[in-house]
Amino acid sequence: MTDKIKRINNPLTIIAIFAALAEINATVAISLIDKNLHSIFIWFVIGFPTLLVILFFVTLNYNTKVMYSPSDYTDDKNFIDSLYGNVKISKSSTDLSKKVSHEIEIRINEKINEKLIKLKNENPSITNEIQKIEDEITSITKESFDEIKEEFEIPVELNKKLISLFKWPAFYNLIYAIVQTGSKSKSDIKKNLNNYFIPSGWNKGGLAKLELLEIIINYDDNNFHINPVFKNGLNIWVSKNADTLKEINTLYKYTQNLDSDSEEYKKIRVQIDEIKDQLLF
Repeated sequence: MTDKIKRINNPLTIIAIFAALAEINATVAISLIDKNLHSIFIWFVIGFPTLLVILFFVTLNYNTKVMYSPSDYTDDKNFIDSLYGNVKISKSSTDLSKKVSHEIEIRINEKINEKLIKLKNENPSITNEIQKIEDEITSITKESFDEIKEEFEIPVELNKKLISLFKWPAFYNLIYAIVQTGSKSKSDIKKNLNNYFIPSGWNKGGLAKLELLEIIINYDDNNFHINPVFKNGLNIWVSKNADTLKEINTLYKYTQNLDSDSEEYKKIRVQIDEIKDQLLF
């Protein structure tokens, strides 16, 4: 029977129960207090829930995310995005870079067209030749920008996969070590453990998770390699976040000989989570 009772896992439910109990207690208590205090008590009974509602809506307006539990979200990604605004900011920065690239492309073509129109007006007899050149330049310009974007932008699909790991910065530390050292096997990683400390479990759960996300492929008990589709994007991402990833890696080194229940360990984990918020995607 108790299995049918839904457990309380939401701040909204707790607030509602608290308010209801307070009103019930007040109703019972009013008959027990001195009549001279009735008017004061009644104003308290009126004012308390009013104040509670006001504070509730103020909190809801300025800090909405604290009012919901993870189970209230149908998608884990939505929950992560609600907690970590920096993910959205980094997405918008990516969109901005695309807009800037597009704007540069348009302006270059406009300048070229101005010159070509002027040339046409001065030499009407070569209009057809100029048109061919114009079309060729436009095509070359577009191809060049597309190539540049591929070289300097992180693929959207890779971004999504990296963002999905946001709650577990140890994965970023593992990716950082693999990319920086060019590791292609477990033994390669082990050789670099002194320089790139990776928390325990990397050789089982860590690599298996990256394989599941298709960030690394052809993974077996010994060998693996980075998915060629994401290799350039991972290099860009690691380069873009090199300083932040280095800080995370350094902090993980400090936890190496600490008890996971110790206060010092917990403080370092808090630091890792704070620094993790600086990562760009």
